[in-house]
Amino acid sequence: MGRGARRKLLAVLIMDRSASMARFGDVPLRVINRHLERMQAAEYAALQEVSVVVFDHATDTLMPMQPLVHARPLRPYSLGQGTRLHGTVADVLERLTSQVIDEQSRGAEVSVSVVVFTDGEDRSKPVGKHLARLRRAVMQAGDLGFQLIAVGIGIDGVRLAQELWFPEKLAKTTDPDGVEIIKAAEEVSELMRDFSSSFVAGQLPKVSK
Repeated sequence: MGRGARRKLLAVLIMDRSASMARFGDVPLRVINRHLERMQAAEYAALQEVSVVVFDHATDTLMPMQPLVHARPLRPYSLGQGTRLHGTVADVLERLTSQVIDEQSRGAEVSVSVVVFTDGEDRSKPVGKHLARLRRAVMQAGDLGFQLIAVGIGIDGVRLAQELWFPEKLAKTTDPDGVEIIKAAEEVSELMRDFSSSFVAGQLPKVSK
């Protein structure tokens, strides 16, 4: 870390809210709110900003990026049809990349963690509509050192990571069961806390401005 540099930790949780997620009842909402609670209890919570995004055929930001200490539990939200997976992830990464570049230009050192929970495949029409943009966004995110985590709910997490060009080693696969989904979410929270701690301790690779 540069001496006196302002540090910021950004985190985004992306949750599938397509109709197929209805079988899990309030589990996705509980996952989101417990994730926020665990992050708020972390050592570096004061440096953290957080956002929550959900998607079906469209993308909806339920919690705009804000200081973690100000984040409040989300209320129940409606489900929809379709799975705009690729487009949503591309949107989020593009927005984060712009924010990081802006923060760096003003002297800040920034780390970013993004986790995606989904139980299905992208259903955008035409097929592959957002793939080129997604791949470009993931490559830019990788250059900036983003932590990218894919969680497959009842689907292979490694295959999901491959589909998104996320690192396979961070991928999680969980059974389509509420208890197992919550367990996987706890593991993800731990990964993100460890990543943030390493960043603050100066153990992550430095990214050129």
